[in-house]
Amino acid sequence: MTRKERAVSLYKSGYNCAQAIAITYAPVLELTEEAAAAMFSGFGGGMGGQHIVCGAVSVMTAIMGKLLGVSDSSPAGKNKIYTRVREACKTMKEAHGTIVCRDLLIEAKKTDPSPKPCSKYLETVCDEIEVALGNKADIYF
Repeated sequence: MTRKERAVSLYKSGYNCAQAIAITYAPVLELTEEAAAAMFSGFGGGMGGQHIVCGAVSVMTAIMGKLLGVSDSSPAGKNKIYTRVREACKTMKEAHGTIVCRDLLIEAKKTDPSPKPCSKYLETVCDEIEVALGNKADIYF
């Protein structure tokens, strides 16, 4: 099973979008799966069910921060991570029109009336995380 398939499977099994991504990429975050599920549980449904920014996108941002971010306050470091996050969000917007949970959910329900209609968004997020992982995947998995 690929990481993308695992994230979708976790989501379909009942975890929220953020948890599914966090559990799948827990090794990158240096967390156990249980800790990742707990830490990101409130991100689902667009931040606690408020339907603001997609929870999967929020976790993607945290993962990219871990992979690409800097631990100091340098403007160059901030620019590096901000640019990569903007690129990933742009890809999401180009593929799905937005990163706003409310709008994504409305669109998803047009073709998938199930209670868990957001699989395609998780797939796009996984694709972007895999790009960020690059050749580092072997380190974590």
